[in-house]
Amino acid sequence: MLDIHLHAARPRAAISAVELRSLAPVASAAGIRLEEILRGLDLAPELLDEPRGNGIGLADYFRILERVSLALRDESCGLTARPLIVGATDLVLASLSGCRDLEAVMRSVARTYNILHGGPFNRVEVRFGRLTYVVDDTAFPYASNAAPERILFRLNCVLVFLHALFTLVAGDAVANCLRQVHTKIDRDAGRGFSCFWGVPIRWSAPVYALDYDQDAAYRAVDETKPPPSSHAIYRRMVELAEDTLRAESHSQSALGAIHAAFIDTEFSQAAVAQRAGMSVATLRRRLQAEGLPSFRELRDRVLNETARSLLERRLSPFEVAEQLGFSDLRSFSRAFRRWNGMTPTAFTGKYSRG
Repeated sequence: MLDIHLHAARPRAAISAVELRSLAPVASAAGIRLEEILRGLDLAPELLDEPRGNGIGLADYFRILERVSLALRDESCGLTARPLIVGATDLVLASLSGCRDLEAVMRSVARTYNILHGGPFNRVEVRFGRLTYVVDDTAFPYASNAAPERILFRLNCVLVFLHALFTLVAGDAVANCLRQVHTKIDRDAGRGFSCFWGVPIRWSAPVYALDYDQDAAYRAVDETKPPPSSHAIYRRMVELAEDTLRAESHSQSALGAIHAAFIDTEFSQAAVAQRAGMSVATLRRRLQAEGLPSFRELRDRVLNETARSLLERRLSPFEVAEQLGFSDLRSFSRAFRRWNGMTPTAFTGKYSRG
C-alpha cells in the first residue's frame, strides 16, 4: 500500500517573498536599492514587506535576479568566493561556436563553467537512455557569508537557467525531452518550482541535475546562428515561467489535476480529487469523459517511469521505495514486478551488465 504524506495545496508557480528579501542586503552592500529595481520593473516596493507566506511569481523573480546581477557586476549575486564578473556567461555562450548538437553544447557549457569556477563542478553523463547535465557543488567555494538556504534556492534557479539555455540553442522541442529534475532542496522549500518543471522531481538529491531523453543529445544546433546572449536566456526563463502561469490560469481538467498532484508526489486518489475540488466519483467520471485511462493506470505509469529512472541512476531499491512513498521494500518490489515482469534488483542488474 502506498503511504504518501499529503501536503496542503498552495500556489506552486511562485516563491516565498523571503527569497526576494534575501537579495536586499547583497544589493545594499554594493550601494544598490532593491526598491529602485522593483520600481523599474513596475513592481511595488511593498513586495519586500509581504508576509513570509505570500509569494512572488517566478517570472518576476527572474527579472529581478537579472537586474541585481547586472547592478552588482557579479552574476553569482554574491554567493561565490570567486565572483562571476558580468560577461562571464557571455564567455560560456561564445564557447558554443562550432557545437553541432545538444550534447556538444552541454559539454562545452560544463567545461567553460568549470574553468571559470576553478573546479570540476559540472559534468555531462550519457547512460541508460538519458542525457544528464550534473552540477555537483559538494566542494564548491561559496562565499563564507552565503546562507545555506539561499544557496539551495539559487541553485534551483541555475537549473532553470541551464534548461532555458539548452532550449534556446537546440529548440523548444528540447523542453519536451526533459524527464526528471534532481535538486538538493527539499520538497517544502522548493515547492515553487514544482509546477514550473512539470516533470518528476527528486528532492533532497545528492546533486543537481537535468535528465533528458538520450535522443535529445543528437538534436542539431544551427551553427550559422550567433550564440544567444545572457539577456536572451533570462528572457527565455521569464517566458517559461509565464507559460506555466498561463497554464495554471486555465480551468483545470481531470488530467491537469492529476498531473499537478503527481508532480508534488501526491498519488492518493482522494487527495487528488480534493485538490481539484471534486469527489472521487466525479474525478473518475471526468477521466472517462476525457477518454483517459483509469486513475490507477495513470498513477502506475508515473510511478514506474520514475522508479526506472531512479534505479538507472544507481539508487538502491530501498531508496527508490522510500522516495516514491511505498510503505516498505516488499510492496515496492511487488508493484515493480507487476509493471515490468522483473524485480527492481533484476532490473538494476540488467543495466549494470549493459
